[in-house]
Amino acid sequence: VATQIDNGGWTTPVQDGMITSRVFWALVTARDAGIPVEKSVFDKAAACLLKQLEGFDANDHDSRAIVLHALATDKRADFAACNRLYRDRQSLGAATLAYLARAFHHLGRAEVAAELAGILETKAVDAPGQPVRWDSGCKVGWMNDSTEATAIVLLALAESKPDSPRAAAAAQSLLHQRGCFGFPSARSRGPAVAALSAWFGMGKEQSTDMEIDVQVNGKAVGTTKATHRAGLTMIEVPRDLIAAGKNTIEFKMRGRGRFAW
Repeated sequence: VATQIDNGGWTTPVQDGMITSRVFWALVTARDAGIPVEKSVFDKAAACLLKQLEGFDANDHDSRAIVLHALATDKRADFAACNRLYRDRQSLGAATLAYLARAFHHLGRAEVAAELAGILETKAVDAPGQPVRWDSGCKVGWMNDSTEATAIVLLALAESKPDSPRAAAAAQSLLHQRGCFGFPSARSRGPAVAALSAWFGMGKEQSTDMEIDVQVNGKAVGTTKATHRAGLTMIEVPRDLIAAGKNTIEFKMRGRGRFAW
């Protein structure tokens, strides 16, 4: 947040034009996980991304998909703009298609996202004796990172087609690429960790079925229920229940699952 520049975006020494999209996505993820981020940060960044979008060439589908994906994570992407890319879905590279699938997923268009995930399955590179991978298919050279592309594809499949055998293969491929020394490129590390967390977290989350009563200093303040994906729940504690000194918080869980607070 501290490195956000005056135009609302972020930059790097190599002038990566997509850095604002990546930071915006990361901050939305952090906020949704409960880390406070000022709304003004998102408003300024979204304005910067929309300006970037206006400046792209009409045929630059790769850049458009990356920016629309970022905006969609905060429900700020224009559906009409996403739909224009959707019309060219058969000609899009794997990374661009995966970003677009995730954009539709975040915009609540599950059927469209699932359709695009189905196309992604067909774009896998499955060479004998080698882990399955997805090449990005982007026209700009610096965007061509197969590890990053595979990670974005896994995120899309985990969200829209989790039962796909290709999703399980993508997860194993990323673990193989990580090896002993980390992922091959620094830029792929964030998406890869996010993808693997999403994929392997699904197993435990799908088995979650619990109800938790919360008490503060012996008084009930609320109950939260969770099935499948638990997510984040906030319970307001009345001021008059909070003691000046030590406070005792109790969680009484019924069912199965895990929680943190």
